[in-house]
Amino acid sequence: MEALTEGWLERLAGTHEDALARRVVAELSAYPIVSAPDVATRHAVTERGARAALDDLAARGILTFRSLRKSRRGRPSKVVAGTVLFELLDLPPQDLA
Repeated sequence: MEALTEGWLERLAGTHEDALARRVVAELSAYPIVSAPDVATRHAVTERGARAALDDLAARGILTFRSLRKSRRGRPSKVVAGTVLFELLDLPPQDLA
């Protein structure tokens, strides 16, 4: 996880050290699936700012947008996932060592 996070942070070269995108990356192991409202609440930013950070992370190949089947009131229509994390979970343990 540490190496994966470091690689993601390298992809964020040129962003401010305190940028929201960097904070989201730092917590991906705890929150591998996020939405703009989740990020906005956790980091006390606007949903617009959260969406911008998630868009940036998706553009850099760190996160992938996933549509939810049906959007309900109070539930986002799409989320963003750290797909690489889920791919790692599918590997046999000996491949991770």
